[in-house]
Amino acid sequence: MPAPTPPPSWTCQICALGQEILYRPPTSPDARCAACGDAPQGCEMLRFDVAALRHAVEELKTRLLRAELPSREREPADLMTPTEAADYLRLPSVRALYQLVRRGRVHAQRLGRQLRFSRKDLTGLART
Repeated sequence: MPAPTPPPSWTCQICALGQEILYRPPTSPDARCAACGDAPQGCEMLRFDVAALRHAVEELKTRLLRAELPSREREPADLMTPTEAADYLRLPSVRALYQLVRRGRVHAQRLGRQLRFSRKDLTGLART
């Protein structure tokens, strides 16, 4: 039977101050201080839980964004950034592209706060 693995160790805030080393939060909830053997205190455990919760929320956000986008928008070659679209249309600046969008001559897709331009929509404009 293999020996049980010991819990991960870290140095608590009090021992880090006493040894004049940089404090880092525990890496797991069952960690023990390498100097005094104490378990993490409540506020240290809360930081650990909040960090794990933030990571989980960010992961869910990316999954939802991918699920909401139609398959056509997922193709990076089909959508262009404003800079790429201005270059494709041979416009003098991105500002000129935004003016065309406001006038309704160019169709833009909004992804969050960003604008993206379909290559299909711009192909007809590039020839004229």
